[in-house]
Amino acid sequence: MIKNSSIRVGGTVDPSAEPWQTPWVPESPQDRRWWRWPWLDELRRRMSYLIFVQKPQDLLPVVPQSDLVPALEDRHIEILVQVCGEALKSNVDEVASNLVNEVDRDFVHMWPGEHYRLLAGFAARLNPQLAIEIGTWQGAAAAILSRSSERVVTFDVVAIDGIPGSIPELLERYPNVSQVVANLLDDEIWRENSTVFSSADLVFVDGPKDGVFESVVVPRILGVMKPGSIMVLDDIRFAGMQDLWKNQISFPRIDLGSFGHFSGTGVVFR
Repeated sequence: MIKNSSIRVGGTVDPSAEPWQTPWVPESPQDRRWWRWPWLDELRRRMSYLIFVQKPQDLLPVVPQSDLVPALEDRHIEILVQVCGEALKSNVDEVASNLVNEVDRDFVHMWPGEHYRLLAGFAARLNPQLAIEIGTWQGAAAAILSRSSERVVTFDVVAIDGIPGSIPELLERYPNVSQVVANLLDDEIWRENSTVFSSADLVFVDGPKDGVFESVVVPRILGVMKPGSIMVLDDIRFAGMQDLWKNQISFPRIDLGSFGHFSGTGVVFR
């Protein structure tokens, strides 16, 4: 420790004191420097909040499973083990080959790390009469779900043909897939389509993660889904999804991100 020195933040000090023992004496108004004015201290305090502003798609740590209630039952875990087994056996080459861009084809093959083979596992285990997707994007997930589902309905605010890099002629290649172009955040549109969700065996939600859409739409969907059905919820480790995942869902659930998407793959048992 350096002796015979002092630290002056404001006021007067005792030069003989150790730095951590330096007493502080209030400055007189005449001695106060401009950078010590109270209004400037308040401005610094308020500006400090602007150093980091969390955005809805910032990744956060995994929510501990012990924080989620109600707890999973043995039958839920049995289904998950079977799903992962089916994912391990799945082959997504045909779907990947239909994508335009090589990087997108690589994403479809990536497992763990991406959710496409896990979705194939869910479809193979459940054999849904109706699977629903929210967020068509390039159509890869809908195509994968279609192989083990009697019918797939995919919702998006943009028609599949208007999405860059999408599977060409998706609806023609996979005739059991249909797309609904609509925003489920709209109350009237939701009322028109709510009965469709009540018939679904599997619902995959891959929406905008903007901190608004999922917090409204996901509870609506879960409220009408039939017992025994399953929801797969993408990107639950995003900041904008944390409150929804932890506090707004009242059904057994687990983050299966280690066997799905690195940004979190939530599985909700209805």
